[in-house]
Amino acid sequence: MNDDFLIMKPIDKIVHYHREKLSDLSMDKRAITKRMIKLGERFPDWLAFDRMHSPMVFDRDKIIKISELYNVERFFPFRTYYGNHYKIDSIYHENCKVGSWESFIEKIDQNIFISLSPRVEKNKKLISKLEERFPKKSVYEK
Repeated sequence: MNDDFLIMKPIDKIVHYHREKLSDLSMDKRAITKRMIKLGERFPDWLAFDRMHSPMVFDRDKIIKISELYNVERFFPFRTYYGNHYKIDSIYHENCKVGSWESFIEKIDQNIFISLSPRVEKNKKLISKLEERFPKKSVYEK
């Protein structure tokens, strides 16, 4: 699990999120998006699991198998390969990344998962809001 995922509500298990189909993605400047659009030319009905900024549970051996099966190298959109190849249960969701105090406030009660951009994670109002919401440290915090 990445270190910037916040779990905002009690959960029994990790729910996997996907975005739209690869064939419906819009181009942007990110290399991962370009690779996902290229992958969509091969597999247009595949769902986009990358760039969700939410946790995803993996089996290490299955990830290795994906790289061998599809002959992919470093920096491939492994979440998208993994989610589609193994047909993992998932639901559609918007990206969980927040890039501003306003988007954090907008998502704090809506999202189960939130991921913080570097420009937000040190915001004093955000830190105060999280301390208020979660007065006790989790067992995973130092």
